[in-house]
Amino acid sequence: MEHLIRSFTRVICKLDNVDELIASFPELEKSAPSDPSFLTEENRRRLLDFPGPDIQLTNIAASTSLKTPKELTDAELNLLKERYWLGLSLEENKARSKARTQGSAALLAVSEEYFGQITSQLKKIREPLYEENEAEAIENAEQEYVRRLIQQAMGPQDAAQTALAKARPWVRRLREENKGREAWGYAIFLQPVFDSDEEKEDYLSRRDAVLFHARGALCCGDTLGARWKLQRLEWPADAVCEGESLMQRFQKLRERFRGIRDQAPEKQKTSNSSEPQRGGLLDGILRNVVLVIDQDSVDSVMLRKGDVNGMWVWALDPDYDSEPSSLEDDHGVEYRGYLRVQLKQLVNNFFEARRFHEDEYPMKKLWEAARGCKNQAFISAKDESVYQSS
Repeated sequence: MEHLIRSFTRVICKLDNVDELIASFPELEKSAPSDPSFLTEENRRRLLDFPGPDIQLTNIAASTSLKTPKELTDAELNLLKERYWLGLSLEENKARSKARTQGSAALLAVSEEYFGQITSQLKKIREPLYEENEAEAIENAEQEYVRRLIQQAMGPQDAAQTALAKARPWVRRLREENKGREAWGYAIFLQPVFDSDEEKEDYLSRRDAVLFHARGALCCGDTLGARWKLQRLEWPADAVCEGESLMQRFQKLRERFRGIRDQAPEKQKTSNSSEPQRGGLLDGILRNVVLVIDQDSVDSVMLRKGDVNGMWVWALDPDYDSEPSSLEDDHGVEYRGYLRVQLKQLVNNFFEARRFHEDEYPMKKLWEAARGCKNQAFISAKDESVYQSS
């Protein structure tokens, strides 16, 4: 949170002392959601990063009546986007821009997930402090500002349609079916194999960077890209026992996943997420596969820095039934309900196969295709020349 506070306009304009605001923030955060009336007007403005009331009223008066986002004049749009701050000096604008860039970079250096967590935390703190419809008006203005920038850069052609025209057919189909309402992605088990939180965050940041660039290569657009999700599931306490085979461990994870996936919606009481769910999974999360990250898949990322094509994760068929006598590892000679998947293909060929071609390409076929790939990690089920060039 400290990185975001340093970019507050009130701090840049020296209305608030940054060290004092950082020190008092935990107490302000605690009182804001539970009892907004407890906050003084000054503290409310400090949390919202608004100017003083006189400056705010003057700046509002300098703009005309507020309308729908597309009807806003540039002056009205700027008023809301800047949270009622107008007339900053060149030095103040430069300082604020630098602080915002450095703050975002520091959070993203940990991981995309951490960046989203901290920005969502600040948004949640501020929600009860706005006037009616004020938060929505500011958010709409920010989105409209970006839309106009893109439109200006590209001319009359709509930027989203241009990007979509370059996307693969399954991406266009997903966008059409999704309409930006659902997540798309996987449930995932992350084995606790890290010696420290720093080591864990290092792995997650590298993994997320690969997936971020892979999504960019898809030309899926900002709206669909932002809905990408890896839904973390709790690693079962008994999932790793001394002397057990990989098959035995994966069977425990299958059973755990099916228990979560097949919950009746009315029985969900443990999730803090506001996103819609079916059973224990978010809407849009694939139900016919679950990912697993263990020490071997972590090593494929941490020990192969720069070798993106050598990074992979495990993918399990949750509905594969193992006979007790077949739970011993067979070193990949027979299909046993799991395979490796190249990391960047999680947002490309593998997702397409599981989302749109489950009948045509069941998991066994994907396993067969993976056997010819680098590290026996799935790349594609269609073009065997890819395997030879990998």
